[in-house]
This record gives sequence, structure tokens and C-alpha cells, in this order.
Amino acid sequence: MTPDTVLYTEGNFYTLNPSQPRAGSILCSGGKILALEEGDQDLKPLAAEMKSRVISCKGKTVIPAFTDSHIHFNDFCRSLNSVNCAHLTSCDVCLSRVKKAAEKRKPGEWITGGGWNKNLWQEDRFPGREELDRVSPDNPAVLKSRDCHAVWFNSQALKRSGFRDFSKDPSRGRFLRRPDGSINGVGFEKAGEIILQAVPEPSPAEKTSLMMKGIRELNRCGITNAHDMSSSWNRSPFTLLIEHYLTEEPGKRTCRFNLAIPPEKLDYFLGLGIRTGFGNEFFRIGGVKILSDGALGSQTAYMRDPYCNTDVPEYTGTMNYSRKEIREIIKTAWEGGLSSSVHAIGDGCADIVLTCFEDVARRMPKDGTGFSSYLRHRLEHGQCLDDELIQRIADLGIAVSMQPVHLPYDIAPADKYWGDRAAGAYRFRSILDAGIPLAFGSDAPVESHDPFLGIYNACTRKGSQGNSKEEWFPGEKITRHQAVEAYTLGGVAAAREERVKGSLEIGKYGDFIVLSEDIFTCPIETVPQVKVLMTVTGGEPVYSVLD
Repeated sequence: MTPDTVLYTEGNFYTLNPSQPRAGSILCSGGKILALEEGDQDLKPLAAEMKSRVISCKGKTVIPAFTDSHIHFNDFCRSLNSVNCAHLTSCDVCLSRVKKAAEKRKPGEWITGGGWNKNLWQEDRFPGREELDRVSPDNPAVLKSRDCHAVWFNSQALKRSGFRDFSKDPSRGRFLRRPDGSINGVGFEKAGEIILQAVPEPSPAEKTSLMMKGIRELNRCGITNAHDMSSSWNRSPFTLLIEHYLTEEPGKRTCRFNLAIPPEKLDYFLGLGIRTGFGNEFFRIGGVKILSDGALGSQTAYMRDPYCNTDVPEYTGTMNYSRKEIREIIKTAWEGGLSSSVHAIGDGCADIVLTCFEDVARRMPKDGTGFSSYLRHRLEHGQCLDDELIQRIADLGIAVSMQPVHLPYDIAPADKYWGDRAAGAYRFRSILDAGIPLAFGSDAPVESHDPFLGIYNACTRKGSQGNSKEEWFPGEKITRHQAVEAYTLGGVAAAREERVKGSLEIGKYGDFIVLSEDIFTCPIETVPQVKVLMTVTGGEPVYSVLD
């Protein structure tokens, strides 16, 4: 189905364009916005002349569609058909869900899932493989932690991976161990990754089916633009998506993707002449994604000073790359025309990453020539930043890509393991006040992909989705308008796509959503309950429950 001309009427349009902040109707043609109704202007005669279809928005609020600036799309799609242990407060409940899955599978078939968070459990401990063995004795089982930096597995999965009870830890990873030194059933960073590599790949038909299910789910939540942040090629949806977008008819392309390049493929893509921004309106190349440290939930984020309240004295977390390796990846990518998106959660990691950017920036042309004048580098997560780090980010012109959906569940571990440094967590307002581009995403399937939860969390900073009355460091709250912009304009700014996306303006893509409530004026506590009634991509409805 080729995009034709559609007039959307009777809507309360928030354009996010300061020169024309509101509109009464929008005319889309060929996938882009052709005209916006302003004042006494009536677009119906023009629409009739162009034989346009007319769709009423029924007086509802309309805003630009959302960008998820940090998603692991392949894992997100697979999570839709796996065991979900998110937000559970007991290890036993997780085990009961695995047991139900095992009862439905043949012996030997894998059980996969994730979302478990020992910081929410009453036990507040890491689990072991004997527990999984009891509920899944005949099926290999692997469950990612909420932050995806730890993997819980049973004995069958350990055997399939090639490891044995007393195997040594791999480089840049470690296993939890029993008192006798044998592997206990949780692997961090590279150790967990190796266990996951034993899980067989779905068939091509299964992959396609899961991909389409994932795209539909993003559209249902008002997302028409997604930045995939895979840091390894075997987890990247690159091949599957490019096949889909090269072969499918236009009407089936309902979400636009910006795809990161894993470091292992950097030389290959540079050899092909691939640069950041290459692609078309639905499929573009982002930058190289560097997974430089761990995460707060698993206490593997790399900190300047030791963690509080751990069993390992002087423990500061984990770096997945050396300073020299990070600098070299950034330099090679930058010189070849690729930006860098660097995962940095701990303040120690952010310090190292920014030093690498500063070192490479000194070598780049200062006269506005070359790739350096176009590329926008990104710090992914940036969960622990003091004033000095924020100023360095601003000086470098780097965007910060954050995920406010994490905030309610990180309050307790940040207070426990970071102590006073928790004041540097999720500094939304300070980042905006410093003039830094702020992009919001979900990190799905680590956390919910629902942007309304993220907007609520950024505006309230309350624990457990509002169950706590106390606001956590309330000086870092932002307004609803700023939060919505971080999911729209901020996301496309991080990818240097402001010219064609992010707001409702003539010449930009006709990507917008119709909402059940006015997100800017409804009671703040009801924001998580706001629903998307219609999602429009390229001027065409791709999801609708609008009566």
C-alpha cells in the first residue's frame, strides 16, 4: 500500500514546533506532512481537490509519535514469548513461573526468560542453579536479570554451554560460586553471555513472526522510531530488519529503525564505506555501540570509589574494555564517519569514556570540516553523574540517552550500594540545564517499553510507580513538556534526524499518535494510564482503537 493523501481533522494537535505550537488538522501526502491548519485556515478544500481520505481524531489530543532511543529489539521481540519475572518480590514466584513453562515443554527444550531482580526479593540474595534444577530438571533454563548483566541458569544449561562445575571464569566475566569453588548458577557479564550463546537460534520463520509481533507492540505504545543498541552481532536484528525493509511493501513498514554497529563489525562496515546516517526513511545506520561497564542492579557498574554494603572489600565494579580499547574504537569509528554510543552507568566508567572522547576530539579537524562536524556521539544511560562529568559532556557536545522507566526500581539499590553518590543518579534537570540533548528510551526488554511510564517517572521521581509518596531527589524532576520532548525531539536529535522527525511540521514525516487524555493537563498520577488510540506512520494509521 503506497502512502496517499490523508486529512486528519478534529484533533487537539500539539506540534512541539515553537513557531506553530498548535494545529486543528493535518494533511499528509506521500508519507510527509503537507499542511497544518492554522487560525481560520481550512484544509478541507485542498484535501478534497487531492481526493484525500478524511480521518477524524474525535477531538482527542494528538502529539508527535515517540522515539525509543535505547532498545534491544531482538531481545525485546523474543521476550514477548518467554518467562517474565519482572517486578516479582520473591524468588519462589519466579521459580513457579519456570515450573509452569517446563510443564509445557518437551524434555531437552530450552526455557528462556528474564526480568528477575534480587533487589526486589524479600530474600535480597542471588539465586542458585539447584533451585532451577528442582523446577526444570529435564530442560535447560536461562533467565536474564532485570539489568541483563547477570544470567541465572540451571545445571542442564551449564552442561550445554561447555562449562563444568569447576571451570575457570572467562575474561571480563565471573560466576558466583559455592564455598567449595564450584559454579553456583549465576554468571555476570561475559560469563553470562557464554551461557546464553548455548541457546539455539529460532528458525527464520520464527524470527520473522517475533519481529512483526515486536513492531506491532511498539506501534501499540505509540512508538514509530526505535534506536537498537545491540552491542554484539549475534544479538543484533540488523540482518532480519534489512531483509524485511528491503522486501516488504511500504504499507507493512510501520516503524523506523536506527541500528547500532557492534565493535566486532566495525572494520567490516567501515570497509564497505558505511557511515552514520546511511539508509532510507525507515532504516538508518547509527553509531558503534560500546558496552563499557556493567549495571547497578548486579553491582557491576564501574565506580570511582568502592561500592557500599557488599561482601567484597574495595570492589568498584567491572569494565568490559580497557581505556585504550575504548579510545581506539572511538577514534577508528570517528575517523571513518561513524559516531559512538557508549554504555556508561558508573561514574568511574563515565570518567574513562569522557576522557577517551576528549583525547580523540583533540585530533579531529577544528575548522568544521570532515565527519566530526556532523557526528553526534552519545552516552548511554549516564546513571551516575556529578557536576564535573555533566560539564564535560556539555563541552563535548555529546547527547545523553537515559531510561526513566528504570528509576523506581533503582532507588533502593542506588541508596544501598552507592550511598551519597545516589545524588548523581538520573539527573534529568541538570542535564537539560547544561544544554545537553536528552533522549529517552526504555532499554527494553530490561524494563517496560511504555513511554508513559517513563514520562511519569521523570516528572515525579517516585519509587515503585508512585507507591511511595516521597520524591527521590526532587530537584532533578522535569516538566511533562520536557519529558515528552525527550521521547520525541530529544530522541531524533541524538541521531541527528531533527530535519525529518520529532515534531509536526511541514516536510517532516507524518508520524503522530492520538491519545485518550491530554497528557499535558491530566492529573500527573493518571499519566501511566494514558492510552494510545491511534498510531500513524508516514501519514497512514498502523494501529487504531479509535471509535
